[in-house]
Amino acid sequence: MSQYQVNIVSLLRNCLVFSIFSLFLIACGGGVTGDPDNFIAVNDQDLTELNKINIDNIETNQKVWIVIYESGLNNSMSDKIIGKQLVEGGQFQDVSIELDRDVLDSELLYAQLRSDGDNNEMLDVGVNSQDNVISQSSLSAVSFIVRHSTDPFLAISDQSLKHAFDDLIVEKVVAASPSWIVIHRFDDEKENNLGEIVGHEFVPQGHSSNLHIPTMGNRTGLSDEKVIVVLYRNVTPIADDLFDKDQDVPVELNGAQLSQIIDIQITP
Repeated sequence: MSQYQVNIVSLLRNCLVFSIFSLFLIACGGGVTGDPDNFIAVNDQDLTELNKINIDNIETNQKVWIVIYESGLNNSMSDKIIGKQLVEGGQFQDVSIELDRDVLDSELLYAQLRSDGDNNEMLDVGVNSQDNVISQSSLSAVSFIVRHSTDPFLAISDQSLKHAFDDLIVEKVVAASPSWIVIHRFDDEKENNLGEIVGHEFVPQGHSSNLHIPTMGNRTGLSDEKVIVVLYRNVTPIADDLFDKDQDVPVELNGAQLSQIIDIQITP
């Protein structure tokens, strides 16, 4: 074999190794990008809030931009930015970055570190930009995978209502299976303080936001009081379109009923 042929074989082998390594990075996701003085670490993550991602660690000696990109053709990094945040120099952990949209389930994203080169606190990624990519090698960004969390979740805040029969607004629900959100009056004398049911609404499996829970079925209406919002797993056939308090069971998380106590205030 000639020296020319040896060089060609060596080049092809190196290309193959690099390609396998790149695929490995995309499949596993997560890692570190930047240089020894300015870097971020991000891992694959399961999200409850679908428009926010988490940067695990940040260490910088200057102002930097963390820029989040969509993936493009063949899972490569596209030029579409869906999130960015300017951070001061220092060390930080678990930094949340809000995105311009909800992520898709099992979506591949990229995180990149850029300097605030012109010190104007405005991100510029154009050809003549001074906001340069911070990188020690050819790996200028790190890929990571975001998935929709399947862990049951419930978020609702105290509510101020104009009328006693107004809907309650549940900000976020994650249901592992078809479920019900049920509103109980708070009752010290009842098991788990679950008093009279004053409203309920069906919740499909998956993530739901800003759900309206009607209370019109309650004869007396709400007043200035405490209520307990509970997530129940739907056991009876969904076609019945009825909550069955004797059959449907409260969802548990870590051995405890998934519920939240809130204050209701009527302010006409």
